[in-house]
Amino acid sequence: MDDTAIVEKIKEAVEPIFAYSLKRTNNRHEAEDLSQEILLNLYDSYNQLKDERKFYGWMWAVANNVFKTYLRKKGKNTHIEFNEQYHIEYENRITDQVEEQEELGLIFREISILSGLYRETMMLYYIKERSCAQIAEELSMSENMVKQYLFKSRKKVKEGVNMIRERGERSFNPRRFSIYYWGNSKNYYHKLFKRKLPGNIMLETFYSPITTEQLSVELGVASVYLEDEIDILLENNLLTKKSNKFQSNIVIFTKEFEEELYNKTKDHYAELANDLNNFINEKENLIRSIGFKGADLPFNTLKWQLLSITLYEMVIERFLKHEIKELPSINKDYRGYVWGMERDYGDQDFDIGINGYTDDSGNALVVMDYALIDKKYQDLCSQITGDTLLKIASEADLDLNKYEENELLSLIKEGYVYQNDGLTVNMPVFTKKEFRALKELLEDAVVDLYHEFIAIIPKTEKILKNYVPKKITDLKAIVSLKQVESFIVEIMNTCYLNNDIHLPKPCHDVLSAYIIVNK
Repeated sequence: MDDTAIVEKIKEAVEPIFAYSLKRTNNRHEAEDLSQEILLNLYDSYNQLKDERKFYGWMWAVANNVFKTYLRKKGKNTHIEFNEQYHIEYENRITDQVEEQEELGLIFREISILSGLYRETMMLYYIKERSCAQIAEELSMSENMVKQYLFKSRKKVKEGVNMIRERGERSFNPRRFSIYYWGNSKNYYHKLFKRKLPGNIMLETFYSPITTEQLSVELGVASVYLEDEIDILLENNLLTKKSNKFQSNIVIFTKEFEEELYNKTKDHYAELANDLNNFINEKENLIRSIGFKGADLPFNTLKWQLLSITLYEMVIERFLKHEIKELPSINKDYRGYVWGMERDYGDQDFDIGINGYTDDSGNALVVMDYALIDKKYQDLCSQITGDTLLKIASEADLDLNKYEENELLSLIKEGYVYQNDGLTVNMPVFTKKEFRALKELLEDAVVDLYHEFIAIIPKTEKILKNYVPKKITDLKAIVSLKQVESFIVEIMNTCYLNNDIHLPKPCHDVLSAYIIVNK
């Protein structure tokens, strides 16, 4: 046995031993005294260790014995005039109770970390006192298999009890996470991430695959609670499983990536925002002369709409519809792309959601939600709401069914529809001819933005490669979608910060939703 190696291990154990002592004394000075006593005992007795592989079991046995002596000494120093025999018995009972409670707590801790059948067999055998035969019948496996699980579980628990486990930072400081989706339906994924736990599972498994037990220690959550969450993420193809390890199945844009991307592109976006703002200012009169419904809106409201329309036409109509012609299958019902962000939606004022609705007559509603705006226009894109709104905008025969009549009352109450001489929608309405005329006026700005957009994509991809696992090699589509978000967010945010647009308080106008009627 290498004495030098043992001494080095004792030196490395200083911090765990101090943590052990502090946990049991709750007093830094006493913890330092107890730690020194334990270390002295280790140095004095390491020659007794016959097998170096059993170092940690031996070390914690010594620590426990020193702690018992510490308890006895402390008891003798603080007791009042008791009968000596009573004092010894009382002291021993207290010491035994403390030890028993600590050992039981450690055992329960280790069982809570066990996953799946390892935990089930332990609970059935030791807590519910089932026989191996009963467990085999209940879990539909052979008795030999039950014994194998119990053997491995006991080994894991025994090893764990003799370890100092440090809970991961995420057990008390969870990270923020939000899910994004671009595809053929609404983003139903966000419902899965209303709680902190699923998002932190995704973040912990992003760079490398890890087991349920490792997740349990890092997140400070018992495996039994993690398993349900993991199953949901697996069902939605957000996690993959290989052997007993799990890994995130989507790209996550970390806060470090976003910070680097922002620092390297902010000046460029500032120039683009300034140019676009000047362009719209110059074209204001020509745009109003088209004569669409809403051409007489206050210029601030109109500019919100025109900035949104220009960016939508560039990133969606000009770029995405040509770049991403076919959406990949996510599951049997959904097609598209899913990615994550290491932050909450709304951390940036102009975090965006894009949606739309087209009715059977070819009338279309386009909405762009910004986090800064309290109203979420995507709620207008459900079938009943969309049909009702588009019937009013297209001046079609208002033959509303009872559901649409109820929806009309809600639209009036929410300020999306006005009742004057008739019913009018509170947003710009274009005929197809009027919208073509608008696009022609905006074409130069759209083309310039498109070329700038294309030029930034390779830079974004180069930065992202430093922040994703090496197994992810095809980043083109997801980088394009990230670039769409960044492009709109940064340009709108710059215009807002420069006071080119402002948010009225209260805001009665619809700022970033418009309708194109099939006329």
